[in-house]
Amino acid sequence: MLKRYDGANFVDVKMHCKRYDGTKWVQVEKIRRYDGSQWVDRWHFAAKPDTLHYTGQWEKFTHDVNGKYYVKLLSPGVLTGLEGQTIDVFLVGGGGGGGRGGYETGTDSVQAYGWSSWNGGGGGGGGRTYTKKNIVNTGSISVETIGQGGAPGANGSSTVVKINGTSMTANGGSAGQPALEDKKGAGGAGGSGGGDGTDRSARTSNAGGTDGGNGAGTGGGQGQGTTTKAFGGDVTPFNSMPFGGGGGGGGIKGSQGGPNSSGERWSSAGGAGGAGGGGAGADYENTAKAGSPYTGGGGGGGHGDAEYQTGGAGGSGIVIIRWGKWE
Repeated sequence: MLKRYDGANFVDVKMHCKRYDGTKWVQVEKIRRYDGSQWVDRWHFAAKPDTLHYTGQWEKFTHDVNGKYYVKLLSPGVLTGLEGQTIDVFLVGGGGGGGRGGYETGTDSVQAYGWSSWNGGGGGGGGRTYTKKNIVNTGSISVETIGQGGAPGANGSSTVVKINGTSMTANGGSAGQPALEDKKGAGGAGGSGGGDGTDRSARTSNAGGTDGGNGAGTGGGQGQGTTTKAFGGDVTPFNSMPFGGGGGGGGIKGSQGGPNSSGERWSSAGGAGGAGGGGAGADYENTAKAGSPYTGGGGGGGHGDAEYQTGGAGGSGIVIIRWGKWE
């Protein structure tokens, strides 16, 4: 590694080397030296984002705090221009959809008053994540599928990438369970778990899980138990870039009426969506929110009224590829 003195410290010198291929100047990917028996790599030069080509939808970024470039791949396609580079790969599956709310009625046998209650559906589980570092890439990179968020009450689908002939997969999150006439819906499992739906006895709001954690509540969905941050959150900006947040559980509202009742009414807000794109659960004033696109966030759970209110859809997944400066 070459360094220069900037007046106070020795800092890395970033070098770029090009060669003429007969028609144009192209980036030199590596320099080699002879060690006495064979030629070995001496320096690698990072490909510039502007020299890459992708057949799908994507976003290009300059570099993270360590000088590495990265791109976000948002739809299926083929990426070229990283041949011979050492790359890191991060995948997120699609988030699960939130479960629908349920409606329940009954009569108090002692006081002889009627009551009705809307039970909350479970939040969808966030898309699961997959990270692999230090892959020496030998050819084009094929994004076979980007995980789609599940429709309300449906599982998210998987994100699949093929590199050097090997497939890598991040599975989708599971849907939140629907509330039945006599009980709330449980949160779906995933990267981070969905929040438990609310019932009329507890009346608590249950948030979706964050960064691989479980959703809140006794029926909160199980998270994957490892961080859902890109590349494990190893450096800025990835340490503040969570994905796969669980959807919040659906809230409730209810009332009692009749000559011997207090006329009580009750309600509970929907649970907050987990950081990383999770959608908030519904309450009696707000519909369930969908998971954010390209995060794998789970959809929020619904709550019932005279007609069942559906949960939110899950958010789509994503692929991020990172590669390094010359060394």
